[in-house]
Amino acid sequence: ATGTAVSGLPLTFFTGAAEVMEFLAGLPEPEEVLALRPSEQFEHRVRDLIDRSRATGLSPEEEREWAQYEFIEHLVRKAKARALARTRSPAP
Repeated sequence: ATGTAVSGLPLTFFTGAAEVMEFLAGLPEPEEVLALRPSEQFEHRVRDLIDRSRATGLSPEEEREWAQYEFIEHLVRKAKARALARTRSPAP
């Protein structure tokens, strides 16, 4: 899914690891990577897991799901850090 950022650049929303990997495999421009955002569905599920973890703990299946979300967050943070560095480097 896409939207528009305040900067006018298109936002890309993701719901899972496959979408993030597919997006990054397309070798997007740094600005496109920086505009990548989780979908509302993704954010809602993460909040639900956090709340459930605090209240009753997570089931083994939810623990696996949480680990996957942590991996996705790590992947996106790394991609954004590299994209930001590319935008600050002078072009050859």
